[in-house]
Amino acid sequence: MKKLIYATTITLAIASSFPALAGGILRNAKAPHLVHSGAHPNNARISQSTHHFDVHVQGSNLEQLFIDVPKGVNVRNRITITDQSSNKVDATISINDNRIAIAFTQPVPTGTTLLVSMKGVSTSSLRGYTWLYPVYSRSVGINADVPIGIARIQTY
Repeated sequence: MKKLIYATTITLAIASSFPALAGGILRNAKAPHLVHSGAHPNNARISQSTHHFDVHVQGSNLEQLFIDVPKGVNVRNRITITDQSSNKVDATISINDNRIAIAFTQPVPTGTTLLVSMKGVSTSSLRGYTWLYPVYSRSVGINADVPIGIARIQTY
């Protein structure tokens, strides 16, 4: 019985440390990464919702972002980018086929959290669905698209 109690205690201690460990890793990351994503409203029957996600800039200054739009999603050219203080971040935005390219006028400094909002999004599904947007970045001195995460947008 004592072995079972010890094993359970150790297992719970190890399992409960993982969320804290993962949170610490992301906060001290050396590369940009996604922090949050969602839709407002997240009702699948609403044809003009806003899909958004946050990017925490780490490692080196950020020059560009690329977003692959999933099939069945139509993103209009109503994309805004703001920082953690709700200040607009100047950027040139282009949509080509199912890829959005965002080129920042000035490199975005490390420590900044960007909110990318895609307004007026329409989807092909009137039922709940999970839309996956792969997101890539280019930082100062790196001439390659580096995957930084997948923005997961769920509608009901």
